[in-house]
Amino acid sequence: MSNLVISVTNFILKWVAATLALWIAERVDPDLYLTFWQVFSTAMAIGIVGTITDLTVLPRMGNGRAVALDFIINVILIWLVPNLFHGAPISMAASLVCSAALSLIEYSTHIFMLKSERLIDRAR
Repeated sequence: MSNLVISVTNFILKWVAATLALWIAERVDPDLYLTFWQVFSTAMAIGIVGTITDLTVLPRMGNGRAVALDFIINVILIWLVPNLFHGAPISMAASLVCSAALSLIEYSTHIFMLKSERLIDRAR
Protein backbone atom coordinates (compact mmCIF):
# COMPACT_ATOMS: atom_id res chain seq x y z
CA MET A 1 0.00 0.00 0.00
CA SER A 2 1.22 3.47 -0.75
CA ASN A 3 1.14 6.34 1.70
CA LEU A 4 -1.75 7.90 -0.23
CA VAL A 5 -3.84 4.73 0.06
CA ILE A 6 -3.10 4.55 3.80
CA SER A 7 -4.09 8.22 4.26
CA VAL A 8 -7.32 7.85 2.29
CA THR A 9 -8.19 4.65 4.17
CA ASN A 10 -7.44 6.41 7.46
CA PHE A 11 -9.73 9.32 6.52
CA ILE A 12 -12.57 7.01 5.47
CA LEU A 13 -12.26 4.96 8.68
CA LYS A 14 -12.30 8.10 10.83
CA TRP A 15 -15.20 9.65 8.94
CA VAL A 16 -17.36 6.52 9.01
CA ALA A 17 -16.53 5.77 12.67
CA ALA A 18 -17.27 9.35 13.73
CA THR A 19 -20.53 9.42 11.76
CA LEU A 20 -21.67 6.14 13.31
CA ALA A 21 -20.60 7.10 16.84
CA LEU A 22 -22.32 10.48 16.67
CA TRP A 23 -25.43 9.01 15.04
CA ILE A 24 -25.65 6.35 17.78
CA ALA A 25 -25.20 9.08 20.39
CA GLU A 26 -28.05 10.98 18.72
CA ARG A 27 -30.27 7.89 18.94
CA VAL A 28 -29.44 7.47 22.64
CA ASP A 29 -30.09 11.16 23.36
CA PRO A 30 -32.46 12.56 20.70
CA ASP A 31 -31.80 16.15 21.81
CA LEU A 32 -28.06 15.92 21.13
CA TYR A 33 -28.15 17.26 17.56
CA LEU A 34 -30.89 19.11 15.72
CA THR A 35 -30.12 17.85 12.20
CA PHE A 36 -28.13 15.12 10.51
CA TRP A 37 -26.01 17.87 8.90
CA GLN A 38 -24.56 18.65 12.31
CA VAL A 39 -23.53 15.01 12.66
CA PHE A 40 -22.21 14.88 9.08
CA SER A 41 -20.20 18.11 9.31
CA THR A 42 -18.77 17.17 12.70
CA ALA A 43 -17.71 13.76 11.39
CA MET A 44 -16.16 15.37 8.30
CA ALA A 45 -14.18 17.79 10.47
CA ILE A 46 -13.01 14.90 12.68
CA GLY A 47 -11.95 12.94 9.59
CA ILE A 48 -10.00 15.81 8.02
CA VAL A 49 -8.33 17.13 11.18
CA GLY A 50 -7.71 13.61 12.51
CA THR A 51 -6.02 12.46 9.30
CA ILE A 52 -3.75 15.51 9.25
CA THR A 53 -2.93 14.97 12.93
CA ASP A 54 -2.19 11.29 12.35
CA LEU A 55 0.16 12.06 9.47
CA THR A 56 2.11 14.62 11.48
CA VAL A 57 1.91 13.51 15.13
CA LEU A 58 1.59 9.71 15.07
CA PRO A 59 5.00 8.92 13.51
CA ARG A 60 6.80 11.29 15.90
CA MET A 61 5.00 10.77 19.21
CA GLY A 62 3.65 7.23 19.04
CA ASN A 63 0.19 5.79 19.55
CA GLY A 64 -0.48 6.75 23.18
CA ARG A 65 0.22 10.44 22.79
CA ALA A 66 -1.52 10.57 19.42
CA VAL A 67 -4.69 9.04 20.93
CA ALA A 68 -4.55 11.55 23.80
CA LEU A 69 -4.18 14.43 21.34
CA ASP A 70 -7.01 13.03 19.18
CA PHE A 71 -9.21 12.85 22.29
CA ILE A 72 -8.64 16.53 23.05
CA ILE A 73 -9.14 17.60 19.43
CA ASN A 74 -12.29 15.47 19.12
CA VAL A 75 -13.80 16.98 22.28
CA ILE A 76 -13.27 20.44 20.83
CA LEU A 77 -14.61 19.53 17.37
CA ILE A 78 -17.62 17.59 18.69
CA TRP A 79 -18.59 20.59 20.81
CA LEU A 80 -17.57 23.42 18.44
CA VAL A 81 -18.79 22.31 14.99
CA PRO A 82 -22.46 21.74 15.96
CA ASN A 83 -22.42 25.04 17.83
CA LEU A 84 -21.64 26.81 14.55
CA PHE A 85 -25.22 25.93 13.61
CA HIS A 86 -28.09 27.83 15.17
CA GLY A 87 -29.43 26.34 18.38
CA ALA A 88 -27.19 23.29 18.79
CA PRO A 89 -27.89 21.79 22.22
CA ILE A 90 -24.74 19.61 22.56
CA SER A 91 -23.00 19.90 25.92
CA MET A 92 -19.36 19.54 26.89
CA ALA A 93 -20.21 16.36 28.83
CA ALA A 94 -21.71 14.79 25.70
CA SER A 95 -18.61 15.84 23.77
CA LEU A 96 -16.39 14.10 26.33
CA VAL A 97 -18.38 10.86 26.17
CA CYS A 98 -18.44 10.80 22.35
CA SER A 99 -14.75 11.58 22.18
CA ALA A 100 -13.94 8.78 24.63
CA ALA A 101 -15.84 6.33 22.43
CA LEU A 102 -13.98 7.57 19.35
CA SER A 103 -10.64 7.20 21.14
CA LEU A 104 -11.10 3.43 21.26
CA ILE A 105 -11.50 3.41 17.49
CA GLU A 106 -8.58 5.83 17.06
CA TYR A 107 -6.28 3.44 18.90
CA SER A 108 -7.05 0.65 16.41
CA THR A 109 -6.76 2.97 13.43
CA HIS A 110 -3.33 4.12 14.62
CA ILE A 111 -2.13 0.52 14.92
CA PHE A 112 -3.29 -0.09 11.33
CA MET A 113 -1.43 3.00 10.12
CA LEU A 114 1.79 2.16 11.96
CA LYS A 115 1.80 -1.44 10.67
CA SER A 116 1.07 -0.28 7.12
CA GLU A 117 3.91 2.24 7.21
CA ARG A 118 6.32 -0.47 8.42
CA LEU A 119 5.28 -2.68 5.51
CA ILE A 120 5.95 0.15 3.08
CA ASP A 121 9.36 0.78 4.64
CA ARG A 122 10.29 -2.93 4.34
CA ALA A 123 9.24 -3.01 0.71
CA ARG A 124 11.57 -0.13 -0.19
